[in-house]
Amino acid sequence: MAAALIAPTAYADAYDDLLGQADANLTQGLQALDQVPTSALDAHQLVGLQGAETLETDLIQQLPGIETFQDGLLAADQNSPLLLDVDQQFLNASQTAFIADQGFYAVVETGDLNSLSGWLDAQLPFSESAAALYGGLLDLEFTDLLAQFDPSILTAF
Repeated sequence: MAAALIAPTAYADAYDDLLGQADANLTQGLQALDQVPTSALDAHQLVGLQGAETLETDLIQQLPGIETFQDGLLAADQNSPLLLDVDQQFLNASQTAFIADQGFYAVVETGDLNSLSGWLDAQLPFSESAAALYGGLLDLEFTDLLAQFDPSILTAF
């Protein structure tokens, strides 16, 4: 149960730190999910586990491209409040996912997944984290898209 002892990464103040910490949270979450004994899951639960793993793996693969784009911005734009806020929201979403991953692992380890309360403890955080991650990614990509066409949008706020 070592995965349950790791804490999600805290607040940072530069976009590189924020996205790097989000990557670390997602990676640690995947490590927790990798420890889940799949033999303890029914088909529906296994699909949920695989969905979370796929989402988090896809996001980890997309983060370097987002960081590369942000590295190409002017220094003032890289540290704009808008960009930092969007990156912080994604970091917060990655923390939510990490906590959900650890929670799922813990519920499976206790054998409580087949009870209603255990199922809710495991599934609701997965749903919440997926919504937060998709929302955070959409915010990141939309902000980066706007900045490609008009970088002044980053300093307008």
